[in-house]
Amino acid sequence: MSKSFFLNNVKLSIDDRIADFRILSRKSSNVDYFGIQPEHKKLFVQFKNGKSYIYTEVPEDILNKAVEAESIGKFLNANITGKFISLKIDFKMVTEVKEEDVMQKFEYGAMSSKYQVTAKNKLTAYCAMILQYGSSAHLIALYSPNEIEGDSWLNLFGQISDRLDEIFGGEGSFDKYFEENIDEVKAAYNTIKQLV
Repeated sequence: MSKSFFLNNVKLSIDDRIADFRILSRKSSNVDYFGIQPEHKKLFVQFKNGKSYIYTEVPEDILNKAVEAESIGKFLNANITGKFISLKIDFKMVTEVKEEDVMQKFEYGAMSSKYQVTAKNKLTAYCAMILQYGSSAHLIALYSPNEIEGDSWLNLFGQISDRLDEIFGGEGSFDKYFEENIDEVKAAYNTIKQLV
């Protein structure tokens, strides 16, 4: 499990083991991120090589000095390394969340049914919806998020191919997107759940 937050306008995902640490970053040649948890006397450090450490029994005054240190790398070498018990973790506990990795929930339906699909973007979500409805895809109404409502292709007469190509970027673009992203579409399709 992990939680997300913003640090210096960058969305980060952090491991649950450090979720209650105050996470910081400083310009450093060796350290990506570090964090403190004064109430439990812990210091977290993530190095650029991908290794992470959690140091225990670190006095509060040293934790405060770490936050104020001009060079976190030099501070760690002089005051932390080899002086406190540490837990080594062989992976990054703080990672940058790229926009393309963020999953969104989309709500849609037809007649009295309402569904939710989770996908990386609206085009993948639309493909999953159409895959679900098949020959009745022309009856789909889009509900949320609000920014997708203008993309509606609801057409009682079943004529949706031109509208879908318009949404996807031009003639033949829906079919091309569907084929090129079939694995993502299938993954999104597998998240579909009925709400009503």
